[in-house]
Amino acid sequence: MEERPTVVAERRRNIGFVFQRIHPFPHLTALDNVAAAPTKVLGMPKAAAR
Repeated sequence: MEERPTVVAERRRNIGFVFQRIHPFPHLTALDNVAAAPTKVLGMPKAAAR
């Protein structure tokens, strides 16, 4: 059964992932690494993501 692209995108929005490396972006702090996804993908303000 196929779903509409908007439904698929809505479901994927609530799925997270865990980095397998300790520091995916070595130039960022651990907090900035965690906050990177909501700021880039969801367009969330940096302060809210932190």
